[in-house]
Amino acid sequence: MRVRRIILILFLQLVINTVSNAQINAQLGVSVEPKKVEIPVGGVSNCIVKIVIPKGYHIYGNPVGPGTGKATTLSFRNLPDYIEVGAIQYPSAKKHYEPGDKGYVWVHEGEILLVVPLKAKSNAKVKNIEADLVLDALLCGKGVCIPIEKKFRQQIAILPHQSPFGGRAIGTSDNNLEKQSGNVRENKTDIHLQNNNTIIPYEFVPRYIEATMVGNIIQAILFGFLAGIILNVMPCVLPVVSLKVMNFISLGGGDKKKIVITSVLFSLGIIFVFLIVASLAAFFGYGWGELFKHKEFLVVMIAIVFVLALSLFDVFIITPSLSLSVSSGAMNNIYIDSFVKGIFATFLATPCSGPFLGGTLAWTMMQPPYIVFTVFSFIGIGMAFPYFILAVRPSLLRFLPKPGEWTVTFAKIMGFLLLGTAVYLIGVMEKKDVMPMLWFLLFIFAAFWQYGKYGSAINPLPVRVVSRVVLLLMVGVGYILTFHVKWDENERFIASQPYSFLKIVQNSTEGKISVVQFTAEWCPNCKVVERTSLYTRKVFKMMREINAELFIADITRKNAEAEMLMKRLGSHSIPFLAVFPPGDSFIRPICLRDMYSERSVLAALRDAVSSGHGVSSIEEKGIRSNE
Repeated sequence: MRVRRIILILFLQLVINTVSNAQINAQLGVSVEPKKVEIPVGGVSNCIVKIVIPKGYHIYGNPVGPGTGKATTLSFRNLPDYIEVGAIQYPSAKKHYEPGDKGYVWVHEGEILLVVPLKAKSNAKVKNIEADLVLDALLCGKGVCIPIEKKFRQQIAILPHQSPFGGRAIGTSDNNLEKQSGNVRENKTDIHLQNNNTIIPYEFVPRYIEATMVGNIIQAILFGFLAGIILNVMPCVLPVVSLKVMNFISLGGGDKKKIVITSVLFSLGIIFVFLIVASLAAFFGYGWGELFKHKEFLVVMIAIVFVLALSLFDVFIITPSLSLSVSSGAMNNIYIDSFVKGIFATFLATPCSGPFLGGTLAWTMMQPPYIVFTVFSFIGIGMAFPYFILAVRPSLLRFLPKPGEWTVTFAKIMGFLLLGTAVYLIGVMEKKDVMPMLWFLLFIFAAFWQYGKYGSAINPLPVRVVSRVVLLLMVGVGYILTFHVKWDENERFIASQPYSFLKIVQNSTEGKISVVQFTAEWCPNCKVVERTSLYTRKVFKMMREINAELFIADITRKNAEAEMLMKRLGSHSIPFLAVFPPGDSFIRPICLRDMYSERSVLAALRDAVSSGHGVSSIEEKGIRSNE
């Protein structure tokens, strides 16, 4: 009798779980657009799969990450050989940590769009076909994981090679396209194109208005030469070129030999960089200005511009040992200075464009390497041409104004232009790198300030040596601290989400602890206490063990909901941390204010576990002390 009861209970439990899982599975909304995909022979079209994930659940990204999970996949079955499936375009996923899992996983929540490119080969037959589109995923949340497999019959129409599409997006009607665009905007779903070799089945005939069209190497050389001359007056280059002109004014025309040599070296520096850029374009596929996509290159360029600006404001004098020599009329080692400034001015020119350059580059980048080198060399010769003229005819300097007090003011104006260039280049950086770059510039400022004070020739040799060592150390350590030390430890150890009072209440009813961190970008004490006391391995280890969830209540700008809760908890200032136990103890949260310690955070978490589960000590719940 007892055995029968146990079997009956197990059977009922199985039925309940099956029904529950089926209900959750049914809540996963999956739809495919368009109902019929149209592909021209030799062309590509897209099939778009929309997935709506139930609240509180997630499916895994592709790739899934180093943690435990199952990658979400889309696949076609029963496709004929003359149709190929391209690289599926998955949207950006969110980093997620499961309690007890050593690694993180990438997950999708809410609503997402997956794009499947389909290509009809040149031997495809014009006909209508059907194939099975299968979604394979693992839906997890609220303590359960449910395997998902959904199958759809997808209609595909193979159209003749030159089929007209009316200018709309292939594979979507106008209404569907608008609907999908709206979903992307509303849900901020970022679809990344992973296959750079996607074939577009349009034969475009572009029409340019007032554009330079290049059809042969003679035109490319001529227009490239003119484009190089014009680059000298582009905003990117003008500050450095102006510094070179100031050098010429300082020489005043007295020493013809120096004028000739510095002009030639400045020109050679320009041509040297254009040969480097030609190599990158011919052999590595780099486009004009693509160096500025690399963070390290940007950091170096911004730092050099900033250092040059500091020298013009008399923060320090650049000595020959530093390979540059501009400082309000003080000049040393002008030959090295000229070559380096030619290099520097040309690198700054690479994000700039101008008349003749666009058409010249468009034609050149499709040519063999020897043509690429030829055209780029002539662009460099064009940019260097004014300085070649000065090397040949230094007497032309007599038309420049004589050096005098005005050059000091001119130097300061150039300093402001260089600072403006630095600000512009910082704006080019990714958002996450902007603050580290600003902090790095502060290190640079301090390093060169001390060098200007203790590294000048008026100080004893030992003092100068120490000052130079300190300069190198401050710049090196500053770069490491700002760009290579991960201050945002919460990204490394545990996921967080924006503050939501409803979500905190929901956690309480589900037996989960909620940790609310009140912070703001304008609060330096918040940054210090968070990184030293909250974003630590010990704290996040305990939070994973007790399944606590971290919420960020950001009051950098007006946040009425977060500020109201903070006032209800008796605080009107930050840093402030509140730990909400589950159950009946929810209304008695444990709060920490001002410069709280890691020990206090750990104690608050243990207190929340004890009060939330009605036990007298943390050990009774099996939670180890991390102190």
